[in-house]
Amino acid sequence: MKRLEEKRQFLVGIVLLGVTGIFYVQMLLIPLIGRFKRIAAEATRYRRELAVTEAGLKRMEEVKKEIEILEGSVGEMRRHFPGERELPVLLEELSGIAENAGVKILEITPGKGEPMGSQGGTDIKGLRQLPITMTALSGYHEFGKFVNALENSERVYVIETLTVTSNPENERVHSVRLILKAFLQEEPQAR
Repeated sequence: MKRLEEKRQFLVGIVLLGVTGIFYVQMLLIPLIGRFKRIAAEATRYRRELAVTEAGLKRMEEVKKEIEILEGSVGEMRRHFPGERELPVLLEELSGIAENAGVKILEITPGKGEPMGSQGGTDIKGLRQLPITMTALSGYHEFGKFVNALENSERVYVIETLTVTSNPENERVHSVRLILKAFLQEEPQAR
């Protein structure tokens, strides 16, 4: 009988151990595994987001470098376009270019500046196109030197209209009428 009692106690112990094991698995281990899976999935999602963010940060640094390069280029280009307040200097430069080429300016008249793109062209914010009408006396070769000097100038000029009329009093000197466009940076508007 003692053996039977021992077996019974042993079986009860095994059943209790089994019930405790099942309780442990059901109440502790399964929720812990589920939580671990959720945390692992969340960690994977955060790793992906971190990789995307790091790639974005790397791209942002590349874009910042590109912006610096472009701003440098803009600064370099701006020196080709004087400000509206520098119009007298621009006209003096044109007179100097003409004088150095041997072209005698009789009259130089700036027109009314218009924003770029106002006549159906490309809209370039911050730039105005300014027509300048010039009448001059010049020989053919001297005028060629003048045009060449305009082309090689730091400033940007576009010859829009050119009229050359012969001079009956002197066949080597012609009457020249020229309309060219200069480009100026717009000055900020006062508020």
